[in-house]
Amino acid sequence: MLASVHLVDCGPRLVVKTARRGRELRRVAGLRYGEVTLTAALGPRLLPEPTRGRLGMFAFWESEEALEEFLAANPVARTFAAGWHLRLQPTRIVGGWPQIDESALGSSAMDDGEPAAALTLGLLRPSQAPRFLRASARAEGLALKSPGLVASTGFARPPRLVSTFSVWKTTAAMRSYVEGAHGGAHRDAVRAHAERPFHRESAFIRFRLLGVKGDPSAWPGLSELEPALAGA
Repeated sequence: MLASVHLVDCGPRLVVKTARRGRELRRVAGLRYGEVTLTAALGPRLLPEPTRGRLGMFAFWESEEALEEFLAANPVARTFAAGWHLRLQPTRIVGGWPQIDESALGSSAMDDGEPAAALTLGLLRPSQAPRFLRASARAEGLALKSPGLVASTGFARPPRLVSTFSVWKTTAAMRSYVEGAHGGAHRDAVRAHAERPFHRESAFIRFRLLGVKGDPSAWPGLSELEPALAGA
């Protein structure tokens, strides 16, 4: 299985138009699961502010050929052509997501020193929104202070789908954040969700970075990983 995460700065009108067409992804050959989303900067704010004019997409593919065919011919893909995307190999899932088969993941073994990325997915229970927003704001604020974080963004399709995507300098740095080496906000959020779930479905997915396509200069920090991704 291959995954991809796409970002493009295309203006508010095109964001709304393309986001409405996101359901067309269900008919794309070779696509296991994908979402076209609004984006927002992660941070300690209780209510994240959408990034004006920026559109996001994440997707899980049966093969690299399926992704290439999508990029070459799909109308939704044409919107993202002016941006850039990361190609990723899912290596681990915690929790569960109906459209993602754990048996199709790649090798879970990742070196502590290699770059890593993480995607969180949740179908929010409306009654739990206040609890979720408080816990998420604290965890996101801590992530931004973590020395190994390279880049991050939030994804959303209101009112239910909430997601975060983050890229880390090393797998060890990501693990340090998750395990609370620099503060317990993430562990507190995990514990609160375990006691009374925020979401109807939820998953944490870890990735190995395979390469970047396009110009990632609009996403500050990612250039730190260019040597590691060169030639990928």
